[in-house]
Amino acid sequence: MAIVIEEQKNKSGVGAILIGAVAVALVGIGVYYIFWKKPNLAEVAVPPAFQNTKQLIDIGASVNPENVLQSVTQTLRRYTTSTTPQNLGRANPFISF
Repeated sequence: MAIVIEEQKNKSGVGAILIGAVAVALVGIGVYYIFWKKPNLAEVAVPPAFQNTKQLIDIGASVNPENVLQSVTQTLRRYTTSTTPQNLGRANPFISF
């Protein structure tokens, strides 16, 4: 009985090269659109009511956050009598019952 050892043929055909070229092209297109393509920005017409925002800016600049916080904390009510928990549990939670 004869043992025949054949050299394995390389099966890199046109299909593999075509798939590789398509993959490289897709990666290249993705990189272009992510890093270099400038997006087309939509033109938005601002309504006339929003054009006079200087008044809102002045109001926002005159508000002091500390005064607002103090007035809010003064209106809060306490609904509990104690701030410490009454039942802290067992002294050693790992011992058996």
